[in-house]
Amino acid sequence: MRTDKKASRIKRCLILSQRVWTRAIDFCLNIETVPPAREAGWLGDSSALYKPAEKPLNPLHNDGLPYAAPNYLHLWRVRRRLKAGPEDVFWDIGCGMGRMVCVMARGTASQCIGIELFPSLCDIAVRNAKRLRGRKACIGIVCGDAATADLSRGTIYFMFNPFGTATMKQVLARIEASRFGCDRPIAIVYYNSVHADLVDRLSWLKRIDSFSTFTGRSVAI
Repeated sequence: MRTDKKASRIKRCLILSQRVWTRAIDFCLNIETVPPAREAGWLGDSSALYKPAEKPLNPLHNDGLPYAAPNYLHLWRVRRRLKAGPEDVFWDIGCGMGRMVCVMARGTASQCIGIELFPSLCDIAVRNAKRLRGRKACIGIVCGDAATADLSRGTIYFMFNPFGTATMKQVLARIEASRFGCDRPIAIVYYNSVHADLVDRLSWLKRIDSFSTFTGRSVAI
């Protein structure tokens, strides 16, 4: 019993420290990317699953997953490894409140675009894009279904496991189709790569890097 209580206290302390850390970064960037505490678990843990009460736009496949935001430390690590330049257009597919879009927009990419299925999350992402402190790149937020969206302008695509197998296949097919007649390098960052097999089997892609977060999630580039 004592062990269980001690583990529970440690867990609460860790969640609290993460919440304080995330809130502090949000404050510095002048954005808000943590779901309401009453909706996202104890003390508003930004990595907790959160799904708005509203219905999403009518998706082609009903396999969207709840919103959660990766830790800033890992997002900064991804940005350093990508080394996006002025020739790059970054897409966050399933951007939620726009945390990764805002992180990348403080770098040297020419444009950062987020696409999200829930209108309320799109509204927050738009507000964050307008308020972001230190923004260098243009930001665009698309409220729509990634399975049917025009993804042809991108050179870097980021996904934090936003949907199931059906939409994942559709999105990868649309990215592949966009290569024809438009010779450009393409990078895909798959964070929490549950369906990594779908990406690894594509002949036009090769894995160049990967790492695991301190919570055990895999990130494949």
